[in-house]
Amino acid sequence: MCAGAVRALLFAWLLAATVRATALAAAEPSRRQTCCSEDAVTCGVTCSGCLPCFGCIGPAALNPLCYPCVGCIPCLTSCAEYLDCYSTEPDCSNSMWWGTPPRARSWTVGTESCASPPCALILAFHGWTMSDELMREVTDMDRIAQQHGGAIVVYPDGIGVDIWSCWSIPNAANLGQCLFDAGVDDVGFVDALIDRMIERYSIDAGRAHLDAQGRGHNSLPRAAHSSPRFTT
Repeated sequence: MCAGAVRALLFAWLLAATVRATALAAAEPSRRQTCCSEDAVTCGVTCSGCLPCFGCIGPAALNPLCYPCVGCIPCLTSCAEYLDCYSTEPDCSNSMWWGTPPRARSWTVGTESCASPPCALILAFHGWTMSDELMREVTDMDRIAQQHGGAIVVYPDGIGVDIWSCWSIPNAANLGQCLFDAGVDDVGFVDALIDRMIERYSIDAGRAHLDAQGRGHNSLPRAAHSSPRFTT
């Protein structure tokens, strides 16, 4: 492939990444919280060698100094929405460091109130390759909860990004990032998340519900059993 074609391809990929990142940043009101998510932290670690390439976006990609950035195209596409996070002071109220070794774990909060507190708690687990934000979008759980008097609706996020996003399930054949992080304690994370929600909101422990899609469903019984205060 000639140098001109390589430059054109690189420019097209980086331009697409720029457009995607800009659109997502504009559409996300809680941008600073997103930068605390497990996905953002994972991208920051995985793409650390590509940090100099973050300036090779748009017309800057034509600079000969940016030619070595061809290998960073995956970081500037799958991780494009987090590019601005490396210069942003995030508000990490919806994240925690959990596990051994500690890693960033995060979640998205949907509805935060109900008609008659203490409120029911709903934990909605996404499936393999999904994310907490996508689970919130496709299930429309916020609207459903409001139609039934409201609830505290929380969407936990598994480890990994895009096709690597998954839940680590004990004694199961795990997929995605969980293939390499077999020691991740997702049951413990869910239990800690429940405790955090009890501290933050007025929750009726007898009205806790868990919902999931795909392989996220397999983690629910263990998570529930580890927290006898809750029912499924």
